[in-house]
Amino acid sequence: MGEIWIFSLIIFISAIGFIIFKKSKPSERVRYGDYEGRIKHFTVKIALNPKDACAYYERGVANLKIQNKKAALEDLKKAASLGDTRAYDVIDLNNLEGNLFQQNMKISNEINYEKLNAYKGPLEDYDKAIKSNPQNSTAYFMRAEIKELYKDHSGALEDLNNALRINNKYAVAYYKRGEVKIKLNDLDGAKLDLKTSVSLGYSKASKLLSKIDV
Repeated sequence: MGEIWIFSLIIFISAIGFIIFKKSKPSERVRYGDYEGRIKHFTVKIALNPKDACAYYERGVANLKIQNKKAALEDLKKAASLGDTRAYDVIDLNNLEGNLFQQNMKISNEINYEKLNAYKGPLEDYDKAIKSNPQNSTAYFMRAEIKELYKDHSGALEDLNNALRINNKYAVAYYKRGEVKIKLNDLDGAKLDLKTSVSLGYSKASKLLSKIDV
């Protein structure tokens, strides 16, 4: 009798464990095509662990699948800042940075003051994000990209310095700072940053490094 009771208890505990396991995983439908479902699933995971780089990456890919490129870029940048190097390749392969900031906009060699409002809008968004959380390395990085786009290289450099002060493992920020330093004619500094970026897993940096490391 005792053995039957123990056996029944084991089956009961196993059944409960299986149910919990199933509920903790996305369904097959969520896994293989329900991108809205994936977004909700990984949003919950991020809420439980804001440092989950993989969750940001997966949510970014799901956002990309439904053509929400702004949200995709933000998630992938966050994943990159937390160390998920896969995010860099997705951003590059889908030209997310170019699509977000250059769509319907011709960039001149100087700031186009007729389009200054288009410049100020995104800057103000990241100004607010940084004011809300001065330790937000991703916001500094994103603001630096906008400044670089409008040829404010000194401003971009300052923001990248802050991003790397907060997160010294931010591979794509080293790459971007290398780009900016090239434009500011600091080739030695650019080489150092690009080499650091390569060492942290950002392979794209090696291509730019090969062009200036002669």
